[in-house]
Amino acid sequence: MSGPTLTPEQFRAAHERGGALLVSAGAGAGKTRVLVERLMARVCDPVAPRHIDDFLVITYTKAAAAELRSRILDALSARLAEEPMNRHLRRQLTRLPQAHISTVHAFCKRLLEERAPVGLLPAPARLMDEAERGILHARVLEEVLARCYEEETALFAALLDATLGERGDGFLQTLVMLAYEKTRAHPDPAAWAGAQTAAFAEAGARPVEKTPWGRLLLDTAARQVDFACAGLARARAAMRAHPAVESAYGPAFDGDVDAAQAVRTALARGWDEAVAAVSALTFARLSPLRGEENREAGAPFRAVREAWKQRTKALAKRFDRPDAAHRADLSAVAPVIEGLFDTVRRFEEALTAEKRRLGVIDFFDLEHGALALLTQQGPDGPRRSAEAERVSERYAEILVDEYQDISLTQENIVQALSQGGRNLFFVGDVRQSIYRFRLAEPGLFLEKYRTFPDIPAGEGAPRRILLSRNFRSRPPVLDAVNHLFQALMSEESGEMAYTEREFLESSGAFPETGADYGTELLLAQWRRPDPDGGPDALSDVAPDAPEEELTGARAEAAVLAARLRALLDERFP
Repeated sequence: MSGPTLTPEQFRAAHERGGALLVSAGAGAGKTRVLVERLMARVCDPVAPRHIDDFLVITYTKAAAAELRSRILDALSARLAEEPMNRHLRRQLTRLPQAHISTVHAFCKRLLEERAPVGLLPAPARLMDEAERGILHARVLEEVLARCYEEETALFAALLDATLGERGDGFLQTLVMLAYEKTRAHPDPAAWAGAQTAAFAEAGARPVEKTPWGRLLLDTAARQVDFACAGLARARAAMRAHPAVESAYGPAFDGDVDAAQAVRTALARGWDEAVAAVSALTFARLSPLRGEENREAGAPFRAVREAWKQRTKALAKRFDRPDAAHRADLSAVAPVIEGLFDTVRRFEEALTAEKRRLGVIDFFDLEHGALALLTQQGPDGPRRSAEAERVSERYAEILVDEYQDISLTQENIVQALSQGGRNLFFVGDVRQSIYRFRLAEPGLFLEKYRTFPDIPAGEGAPRRILLSRNFRSRPPVLDAVNHLFQALMSEESGEMAYTEREFLESSGAFPETGADYGTELLLAQWRRPDPDGGPDALSDVAPDAPEEELTGARAEAAVLAARLRALLDERFP
């Protein structure tokens, strides 16, 4: 193709065939170019050329779909300029407007309009925008809750007792809507809701550490204590360079290290052991240091110890009740959860009826309608329908962009459309996954990233390719990104380890500046609102601005704007 030569990794991603392929493409790695080249390679194959509408390309946004279509048009035009008599290429230009390049929701809508049986969706089915959807949800929920109040069932009474506050049922309404949205994100909403209800119903009969919530709390605390232990141990070793500090602080730090290790051991044993270990924590007093020089040398060590003390206060709040008390709480919560999902079920039934009356649908309806068309219940669970078999024959390959932002329902749709999972091409970057709030499931990307080998095990076997060369940023920027990501990302905190294998490598061509620029890391510090109702406490941001304007993104904007203003005033080149 015209333009810069493809890197070896880009060439592999564009031309390898024969099985599912996952491409982990870092920022600025040219993934759109690879997508276009892969399509062109199939269209222009000298042995078995395909048509551009033989492929299904799923993008995350309409803008991405439009850009990809434009890039394909440019690529076709360039090849046609080189081969003006090529009838196959000319035919692709006429087929491009019909090529299946769209968001997953646009694809589902087209699929249902073409193939859905009568009754699967309202007829006619008009897609609601977010504003209309919100108004409809609020109205239907209000009607459902009014009926629940009139009926006064035991399940709703339990839910109401747990959520009703002095200001009415606003929290209850929010809770029902959050649970509904979460439920609809799953391929089988009823089954998922039932599993949550069953989990709470069974929780009170088992030790806290055997529940998913107790295990999460214990594992999180263990990682925090491990971090604190490492900091205390490093500080203790560093004291040897300051004999006066070691003499005054050493014994207390030795006790802190022993105590932290004891807490860590208890966290691995179980809930009650953790409660006992945390409640037994004590802190020996630090002996005073004489002389200003010694006191200054001791300051970093005092800061490390203060951080450990603050961590233990947080642990004490979390591990302050025995296993039996939490099991009793879980048993008491079980009917509340059952009442919540029963209310969600009633809301969904009423909402579905109202949407059919109005002839409207939303994005979830498109996804679940497509999934219902493409799958059917078998003796061992869902399996592909005969309709899915017919539709899948239409596509030589399915290419999914921004795969890290796919949901579980969307994944099931893609798999049902594929030919046994063999003709799938995924491209994404889990480091850029920011749409969990839209119910994206980056774990689907990570599972393939961990299990797909670099070299396929055989014909038709899956494999992965990493695109780490960055063509967008200068080396100092990428060096800083690699340094930070390596320190911050792990299996626990970032869902994947960031090793030298994942490092971004600068491969772009940049004009010489004659300057050796470094990379700055700006920290906007603020404290979130006190959950007990206290005021925000801000520091190191912009003291002249009102407090209510300096939380979250506003604090970050204030720090960034101040730094940019300073650079402009300094006439920084």
